[in-house]
Amino acid sequence: MITIRIRCLIVISLFMGGVCYGETNSGRMQESSKAFEEEIHAYQSLIEEALVWRIKAISFIEELKNSKVYNSDQLAMIHRKGTNDYRRVRERLLAITEKYKWITETDTVVKLTDGKSRIIEQGNWWDPFDSSRKVIEVNPEESIGQLHIKKAKLSLTSALILYDNYLVAIDHFQKIGKIRRLINSDNVEVDGYLDVVSNSFIDLDNYMRTAKAIRLIDKELAWELKHPHAVLSKDKDNLYLNHLMLNSFSYSKIDEISSFDIHKTKIRIFANKIHDIILDLSRDVENEVSNVFGNAVGLIASRRGKLDVLPQNEQLQISSTLEPLDILLEKTPFRLTDKLIPGHWGHVALWVGTEEELKDLGVWHELPALYRNAVAHYDYRGQDFQQMIRSGHHVIEALRSGVEINTLDAFLNIDDLAVLRHHDIDREQKREYLMRAFEQLGKEYDFNFDVETDKEIVCSELAYVVYRGSQFNWPTDKTMGRYTISPDHIASKAASHNLFYPVLLYHDGKQITQNIETNFKHLLQQEYHRLGL
Repeated sequence: MITIRIRCLIVISLFMGGVCYGETNSGRMQESSKAFEEEIHAYQSLIEEALVWRIKAISFIEELKNSKVYNSDQLAMIHRKGTNDYRRVRERLLAITEKYKWITETDTVVKLTDGKSRIIEQGNWWDPFDSSRKVIEVNPEESIGQLHIKKAKLSLTSALILYDNYLVAIDHFQKIGKIRRLINSDNVEVDGYLDVVSNSFIDLDNYMRTAKAIRLIDKELAWELKHPHAVLSKDKDNLYLNHLMLNSFSYSKIDEISSFDIHKTKIRIFANKIHDIILDLSRDVENEVSNVFGNAVGLIASRRGKLDVLPQNEQLQISSTLEPLDILLEKTPFRLTDKLIPGHWGHVALWVGTEEELKDLGVWHELPALYRNAVAHYDYRGQDFQQMIRSGHHVIEALRSGVEINTLDAFLNIDDLAVLRHHDIDREQKREYLMRAFEQLGKEYDFNFDVETDKEIVCSELAYVVYRGSQFNWPTDKTMGRYTISPDHIASKAASHNLFYPVLLYHDGKQITQNIETNFKHLLQQEYHRLGL
């Protein structure tokens, strides 16, 4: 949840190391590109953690404002859980800003070019013996130029996420006297860190470096607008990073700062101007918490899903069709988390059925014991499972906040839906699988997407752990040293091995009633033009 343990804030050094611009060895270039693909895959989970922290931080701030005395859970969040969460995220983001090291150096100039990407050593005009100045020409049409542009964006987005998180949360903790004292004086591991962070936030050098990076990226984004069909303009990783940058709360504000003349003779005036702008930013955030919350959520989801407005009678029709252990696949192209997930489908959930169905399968009377286990082992905070089922909660899903049981109405904030049903499961198997599904409630989300972990779980792992046995043999991929399973893995297994069959299918907010199996396979292959909606 909220995190306050911070040693220093943002060392905004956005440099692009790695392969040299004069590199001609295609093998080394391919190796670098492959390494970046793995890095951006890991980066997605890191950004999700940072954004989840941000949203929870806003809620926690409001909770603390309404608390006269902090309870033990709140203190534990300040000193342990929340602190460790943020520290882990922050240090990984800072490592990325440090990894690529040259674009914001004072003796480095980066230019876009339509010629060959290269580095030019230049002497300063006032000192012919000084050759320290570098002009780096980057061609967005070349593979090596595209790679380095994406590396620059990776660093910039990391810095902007940290700036945003400061404005949304850390600055508020600095302003709440009790919190400030707890962080600065009551915890030896974070002693004085809040002041260090605040001083770092208004550091002039950090802003100058970030402003320089933004000016370069602004030029590159203008190039993309002029070349919409270029490889870089359609690159999925590049579009993801663009989305992060352009939806940053700090992006336009730092751009305002960058519009001022930055000369060494005007440093004092410029620093004062920065201080004034930062104060205004803080007031904006304080006076418009709901707007900032909307910004934070909006970065995760830009709109509501097309099935979110289904009439009540159609929702009832869907729920009446569903049976215990149906697998729910969904597509949410408007969500940040969907942008880098491979394949068509982006999320997996399980339908566990109604009270009557659970009683018939002999599961209902087991729910109190399963609830106590979730509370004891995973610190589950929701209502007991029987109450949840009776109040219309029938969908178990692993969200960024953890494994929860939710209503169909909440789940249908999506564009596409597929419901898969197993061909042949006997009553005893259903009971066993349902028990296993309820055992997942309360577990934390697995931001590493590792199928071999047990304490944490990702959405597609629900099917992996519930439908267990040699007859399933779910496909996995090895990525960055760990085995992962994606929603499309679940879908492809169902489509190609006849273990499951689709009983419901919606695409782009519309129900598909004919040739469901064929159209399900077409969606899996992203052949939307063959759907014949």
